[in-house]
Amino acid sequence: MGSMLRNLWILLIFVTCCGSVDIVYNITEEQGANVTLGNIFIDAKLGEFHNDSHTDKLKYSFLSQPPHYFAIDPETSDFKTAMNLDREKICPYKEDCTIPLEIAVQSEIAAFFEKIIIMVNLLDINDKTPAFPNSSTNLRISEGAKVNKSFVIDGAIDQDSEEYSVKRYEVRPKGTPFDVIFFRNLDDSLSVKLKVIRSLDREETSHYDIQILAYDGGSPPKVGMMRVNVTIGDINDNNPVFDKSIYNVTVKEEIAVNTTILQLRATDKDIGKNGEILYKISTNQPEKLQGLFFVNENTGELKIAKQLIYEPSEKYRLIVEAYDKGEQPYPTQAIVNVYVQDSGNNPPEIKINLLTDTDHAQVSEYANRGAVVAHIRVIDNDAGANGIVSCNISNNQFTLQKLEVQEYKVTVDKPMDREAQDEHFVIITCQDIGSPPLSCNASFRVKVTDENDQEPRFSQNEYHAKIPEGNNPGDAIIQILATDNDLGNNARIHYKLHGDAGADFRVDEDTGTIRANKVYDRESVSQYRFRVYAVDSGDPPLSSTATIVVNIEDKNDNFPEFTQNQFKASVQENVPFDTFVLQLTATDKDSGDNGKVSFSLPKHSEIPFFLAPNGTILVNGNLNREEKDRYIFTAIASDHGNPPNRNSVVIQVDITDANDNEPIIVFPNASNDTVKVSVNLALNTIVAQIQAFDIDEGENKTLVYSIAKRNDSDIFNINSLTGEVIVARTMHPRHIASYFLTIAVSDKGVKPLTKYENLHLVVVKTNATTSGMTHTTGDDELNMRIVVAVVVVTLVLSASILLTIFFVRRRDLKRKELNAQTEAKANTNSCPRVYVDPPKYVAPGQNVGMFYSDETDEGGRRNHQNMYQLSDPTVNMDKHTRSESPNDEARQSELNRMASIRLHQKLVQTHDKQWPVHSSEYNKERPDNHSDTSGETIQSDSGVGISEGETRSTMSHSHHTDDLRNKFGPSQNGRRGTPPHLSNNVRYQNLSYSQPPPLYENVMELQQYSKMMGDTSHHLPVHVRTFYQPKTSVSPTSSIPSYGHFSSGLYTARSVDETIDSVVTGYNDDDTTTSGSYTIDEDEEDPVEVRLQKVPDVFV
Repeated sequence: MGSMLRNLWILLIFVTCCGSVDIVYNITEEQGANVTLGNIFIDAKLGEFHNDSHTDKLKYSFLSQPPHYFAIDPETSDFKTAMNLDREKICPYKEDCTIPLEIAVQSEIAAFFEKIIIMVNLLDINDKTPAFPNSSTNLRISEGAKVNKSFVIDGAIDQDSEEYSVKRYEVRPKGTPFDVIFFRNLDDSLSVKLKVIRSLDREETSHYDIQILAYDGGSPPKVGMMRVNVTIGDINDNNPVFDKSIYNVTVKEEIAVNTTILQLRATDKDIGKNGEILYKISTNQPEKLQGLFFVNENTGELKIAKQLIYEPSEKYRLIVEAYDKGEQPYPTQAIVNVYVQDSGNNPPEIKINLLTDTDHAQVSEYANRGAVVAHIRVIDNDAGANGIVSCNISNNQFTLQKLEVQEYKVTVDKPMDREAQDEHFVIITCQDIGSPPLSCNASFRVKVTDENDQEPRFSQNEYHAKIPEGNNPGDAIIQILATDNDLGNNARIHYKLHGDAGADFRVDEDTGTIRANKVYDRESVSQYRFRVYAVDSGDPPLSSTATIVVNIEDKNDNFPEFTQNQFKASVQENVPFDTFVLQLTATDKDSGDNGKVSFSLPKHSEIPFFLAPNGTILVNGNLNREEKDRYIFTAIASDHGNPPNRNSVVIQVDITDANDNEPIIVFPNASNDTVKVSVNLALNTIVAQIQAFDIDEGENKTLVYSIAKRNDSDIFNINSLTGEVIVARTMHPRHIASYFLTIAVSDKGVKPLTKYENLHLVVVKTNATTSGMTHTTGDDELNMRIVVAVVVVTLVLSASILLTIFFVRRRDLKRKELNAQTEAKANTNSCPRVYVDPPKYVAPGQNVGMFYSDETDEGGRRNHQNMYQLSDPTVNMDKHTRSESPNDEARQSELNRMASIRLHQKLVQTHDKQWPVHSSEYNKERPDNHSDTSGETIQSDSGVGISEGETRSTMSHSHHTDDLRNKFGPSQNGRRGTPPHLSNNVRYQNLSYSQPPPLYENVMELQQYSKMMGDTSHHLPVHVRTFYQPKTSVSPTSSIPSYGHFSSGLYTARSVDETIDSVVTGYNDDDTTTSGSYTIDEDEEDPVEVRLQKVPDVFV
């Protein structure tokens, strides 16, 4: 249910942001390929919304889709899976997996095209098992750890959705002093900890092998397992313990100084320093007694320090201590009673055979109980009781077994451990039963030989190392070290990597140096964990494992990324400085200083805001919504790397309104505040209209009207919403007087602002009310229009008169100058023959070659090629290069003028002819039959409600092409019909307006143009361009390229001299200009369409 609600929520967001969704499919993952989700035609209900003519022969294809996930049959529109869909691969670590698609549906024969938006919800199944990063891990916990103390361990990861993610953990086997707790972090990750649930005692249990089980939310749940080897660390919580609390030793009074009389032995259950024992004689006893004996602090051997003296019925009571080496040592004490015997016989003699060729006995640490270590022979030649001898051994690791009379063997009594103690000191004491009995001691050393019973041990269970990303393969990362307490080959160690290291690392098997085997990228993998083996050379070999953790150090190779593509905020105007506006946030995949992000504004940012390094935007200037209601600026996020990386984002801050402007009262005002009111007016008659406004917005600009002060005895009242002042009481002649009302106009802000103005109402006997009430906004606008119209008409008439006078005088001057030049050059050579082969399209500023035949230049050299250059309309025409002969200037100028007059006569003759009537889709879409300027002849309004700028953007050209007419019947809207570019003629549909017209398609013969204009074709100016096609070449199926509303009959242009500037006509044309394009009479055999720019010198 929760997953379905999330999918609906994602769908709602997608519809809100991206438009409507036509089809939604739900499919469960892991169903395989070729699974049908639906049919686009049926599911999108194309047949219901469109008739058969639109949906016949449809083709279906993807506009966009994730690669290779889905397939669509282009004909049947069956929508299927193209592969097995694994949700965890397509949408890794996402709670919901939604795939948006766009399907294009088009008809092969009809003009049908539609885009279908599809959303595919890929639903999760419980197909992933919780997996721990490592199958096993080692954990060391001190036995002093308190109950409920927890230790972090690696948690399991389940790639399924939240519903099937890890739900609980369990510790096996049950009964261990541990439990697992886990909780979810803010970023939805899980923190898993091993918790101590009861006290630990290393001396009782030093190691636990437990299993951590992770259960997911499936039914039945899938289970992941990780082994945890828990080693209980020692603390110094045990005292040393002597093997006896009281020792009794008997010695002869003649015993030699430095003779060992007793081997003290104490043990400690702790380990390490806490279990190592030292011995000493207690200082809390008589100094005389302390001076007779001394003890070896390491071995515990009690020896004679001074010669002993026999005293009847006396003994030496000596207190000895054993203490460990912990930080706070624990001591323990024992009593040694030393009895001194009077000498009267000979002590026994002991002979020891160590059964080796060395000065010590040897025994394997694998030796079983009973293994012989040494042979003992006792010799006592005394007679009687003085010769009867019994022996004992001081080391409890061994035992003394009797072989024959006066012979013994020393055997192993307890298991040997060379690594714990590689040498044992053994004292054999033999004593007769004489009176007093005599004894003797003999000692020897037993060395324990090594066996391969110790596995190598790493100096650390887990090693941590680091290496910078972008390293070189072969770089050394860390050197590990393992030791083996065995000897010889049993302690010779070599190293190798576990399989979980993959091919990312390698290790030197002799030195333990781990090296990089590739180049690392911290942003891809920031940490590697793998295991390494230490293997000794024993037979069989033993090994141990350590974990290597390699952290990849960061380099500044990532740029900060803002959490949003654009930040938007709003703040009220007039707020104080340091007001919070917005908090910018950005992340950097790098770490350390390279991942720390600071924010700043570009230099010279002139905005009323301050951006703190932590991304906080504060007000740092005066905000006035009425001056500027929106600020758009750029912020920069920089990391702290060296050098830093930067990124930027656009910030939009909208200034909201505060009620900081008083209402403005237009009427009444200081110069206009009086209204005359007829005493005969009926109740509720409006006598004045209060006019006011407020430049704030929202409720702050909504006005409320009231009367603050008055002296009218409530004769008048005001509408609080409209500001209309009305007659509230019936007036009588006695009310004829002058009254004043103080009008209060208030806005509806939280703290309203009020403006006051006085209104004088004069009640008179007349039947009409005259006042500012007639002074309404509509009247003001009408009066203003009238004034503007009068001024404009006056200015236009004045300018026309001045221009007419100027052009007439200029024409007369030029005509006189032309006549003089013509007479002076009457005998000049005729114009050279010109062969024009213009390019297919000539842009302004492009050179057009003109080739002259049999002519030479002024220097007598043959001029094989001169260049005409088509002029750019924005460049002064006088700067254009000319290629006509210098001797032809006068004659050519005259011919140009004549050509212009003839051309304009034809324009005049055809100007008022009615265009054939055609329907126009363009007019239907953009009507303007009733606009305010629909009948006016201003340049910016052509009569169809489109300004000059709009015409340029729509038609891709200025008005020079707007009025082209040809003989194929386009009409012009207005006085003469519908212009060609607004016709619905099929020849003008689907034509691109984005490219210039193909001015040159074919070459028109000079004779064809001479037929119409006379033999002046080689004198035509560059800016008069002729479009021509014979009638016989017109074909309904012609696919000649055209431009905008130009018909297929428009063809090549012929260049003429630019001295013809414009033609000024004597009649009014409301939809063309004198610098536009004209089509000479459609009845002509060879219709010519020309475009004129300036002909200021010719009047018709």
